[in-house]
Amino acid sequence: SYRWLCRYFDLEPDAPNWPNAQTVESTLTSIGLEVEEAQRIGRNAQELAGLVIGQVLESMPHPNADRLKLTLVDIGLEEPLRIVCGAPNVTAGMYAVVAPVGSTLHPFQGPEIQIRSAKIRGESSQGMLCAEDEIGISEDHDGLMVLTGHCTPGTPFVEHYGEHSDTIFTLGITPNRMDALSHYGVARDLGAALGIPLIPLRCLCRE
Repeated sequence: SYRWLCRYFDLEPDAPNWPNAQTVESTLTSIGLEVEEAQRIGRNAQELAGLVIGQVLESMPHPNADRLKLTLVDIGLEEPLRIVCGAPNVTAGMYAVVAPVGSTLHPFQGPEIQIRSAKIRGESSQGMLCAEDEIGISEDHDGLMVLTGHCTPGTPFVEHYGEHSDTIFTLGITPNRMDALSHYGVARDLGAALGIPLIPLRCLCRE
């Protein structure tokens, strides 16, 4: 875990020499801890910008399409948004992730999507109710992402979700590198290569 490795650096998160995931990947390979795969998971705050929490006030059948619904969604504005939705689990009262007009989606696969006002089967749609894969946090496309806990319409989604992006490295460890079979062991070599101090292990053990 990129984030786990970085927990051991004795740096402030905004320090100028803080390494990004690409630097960590290339450095690990260069010092003999070959990165066989780097998998990005989750999304950061920038990629979730513009998404808000919405409450579905009404959900009714679309007059011109059997599998679509017309919804009214409260996102904290004076008037609710009219959004056409095809998700099977959309129901009145639920809280969901809303991509208003002007926002950008970063899906799990494929290019980013600019949200625009549109007419879908003759009905106006002023945004999008989102599944997890459509906002890039998982491959799940079975239905809308249902939000639980305390939710307030109009709240930025990133405040509810937090920032859970990470990069997971799969390392090809040779038999003579037993020291690299732990996060701290890898961080020690990485810190030496990048000239970054580590929090001493004795200090971590006291926490």
